Amino acid sequence: MPFKWNHIPLRQKREVVKSYLGTSITDQMWDVRGDIWVVRKSNYEYTLNVDYSKDTVATNYSIQYQFRNSFFDKTGTLVSKGQ
Repeated sequence: MPFKWNHIPLRQKREVVKSYLGTSITDQMWDVRGDIWVVRKSNYEYTLNVDYSKDTVATNYSIQYQFRNSFFDKTGTLVSKGQ
């Protein structure tokens, strides 16, 4: 999991969150009220979801992981925080 994901700026505007975390994979989607970042590292895939209010203020986030190898597949939630 990326180090920056340990300190997600909740209650900040979307521009602040994106300047801290970088470009999300949902940047060009106009119908999504959140941002999603995905990082792949070895057999792990980490996904960060940040949700925003109508005023584009970050209200909650969650970090999920998925582990895959040739024998099994495991998913789970590492962190889930919000107002």
